[in-house]
Amino acid sequence: MSKHLEAVMEEHGEYCLRVAYLYVKDWTIAEEIVQDVFFAYYRQLDRFEQRSSLKTYLVKITVHKSHDYLRSWKNKRHVLLEKIHMGANKCTPEMTL
Repeated sequence: MSKHLEAVMEEHGEYCLRVAYLYVKDWTIAEEIVQDVFFAYYRQLDRFEQRSSLKTYLVKITVHKSHDYLRSWKNKRHVLLEKIHMGANKCTPEMTL
């Protein structure tokens, strides 16, 4: 890993993690999103035109990646399985009789 990327992750990683968590409400998924953010940043270093701060640029990528996750089938499946699991724990009227 390059020293530059390491320094950027050290400086902005925690903030990006909190931003991702605000969207997805799951720390594990937020960590995956932040990994994707820094991978995308590293692959596209030459596209950062410095018209804004690096923090602003990384947060924008984080927001886009969070939105992508929320629109994805992976998220919908996760939510559906969670609802099914919650529904399985509820007692039906027949069960209480």
